[in-house]
Amino acid sequence: MSQTKKINKNGMNARRRGHIIFYAALMILPCIQFAIFYFGVNISSILRAFQIYEINYSTGILEKFFTGTRGYSFFYNFKMAIDLFSNNVYVLKNTFLIYFIGLFVSQPICIILSYYIFKKKPLSGFFKVMLYLPHVISGLVFSLLFKYITENVYMVVAKDIFGATVQGILVDPNTRLGGVLFFNVWLGLSGSLLLFSGAMSSVDESVLESAQLDGANIIQEFFYIVLPGIWHTYKQLLILGVAGIFGNQMSLMSLFGIHSDITKEMATIGMFFYLKTYYAGTQIVDGVSYGILSAFGLMMTAIIAPATLLIRRLLDKYGWSTK
Repeated sequence: MSQTKKINKNGMNARRRGHIIFYAALMILPCIQFAIFYFGVNISSILRAFQIYEINYSTGILEKFFTGTRGYSFFYNFKMAIDLFSNNVYVLKNTFLIYFIGLFVSQPICIILSYYIFKKKPLSGFFKVMLYLPHVISGLVFSLLFKYITENVYMVVAKDIFGATVQGILVDPNTRLGGVLFFNVWLGLSGSLLLFSGAMSSVDESVLESAQLDGANIIQEFFYIVLPGIWHTYKQLLILGVAGIFGNQMSLMSLFGIHSDITKEMATIGMFFYLKTYYAGTQIVDGVSYGILSAFGLMMTAIIAPATLLIRRLLDKYGWSTK
């Protein structure tokens, strides 16, 4: 009996070691990837958030030292970053505007169009090609095409047909924001369209046929079968949207250019951060330096990382279940 227990104990220990080794083998790759592509790539930016550059006027040499020395507080760059953001709060409004437009306009339209294509309704193939067009054509070329249509073509049509002299949609302050939002909605449809269409194609046809035999109409089929069936795909897009909320530049660069006042006025946090980085240097210039921007980036990460994990947890807990 004792020998049997010993064998079982040894067997369980060996099995447990095997599980630990297997788990470690699975975890080592993402850990290495995280170490290389986050800390490795960003180590300079992380350190720069706690560094200051100053010119030593006695020697004329640019000196680098860490915060917390020479009369500077340890969180000096972070304080300056907060001051910088507090003077440009408008970028937060633009950031959440484009995010919620994507969440409540672009994504629902994409799901409905994907369902229309999934049901093989009239002109579904045409819609599929037209909506995927932004991914076929270069983003810059598509932006130039959109600008040409909304400015040159729009003005010619308005004058020849209606006899009205108008400004281009992206030029007129009254229509500029709407034009940019429309462009982003159209641009956002293409990638999600394929994902949702692919997810819908995996819905069990026998379940759809059974629902139709039970008298379910197309609306009931959509809400009670198709949407739960693509929930995992939609959930991942929602999580990615939250994770990238501060990186969305609203296509302002390709539509207006980096030196345009419109780009600065309509800047999101991502665009604002890029513009400040473009003009920044090692020393504080116009209230900005690389150290301040690095601190700003760390603060954005500290906000968005837990927010993403929280959203994921809530979606897992309260979202549709396919069990």
